[in-house]
Amino acid sequence: MFIAELLGSSTPSVVLFLRPPRFGKSLLISMLSAWFDKAISSQRRSELFAGTNIQRLCDEEGFRETLKPGGYFILHLDFLALAGQIRPLASKK
Repeated sequence: MFIAELLGSSTPSVVLFLRPPRFGKSLLISMLSAWFDKAISSQRRSELFAGTNIQRLCDEEGFRETLKPGGYFILHLDFLALAGQIRPLASKK
């Protein structure tokens, strides 16, 4: 499973998702955020992930510590609102 493999023993400190336009990057990041975010209640997470492989794997012995549902604070940065408002550094002279 993707997330279990991603969080394996040799997990990199930074993960880069390269996908073509309109290919589900935002959906993937939203799903990962919903799983790992401390701000989402355990009940809501159970509703969102009921019947999925990650929920079944998390319920198995030994995987809960690896998958850490709700184990992190998530910082979401959206630069779309700044589009067109930031001048390139080269233009500052």
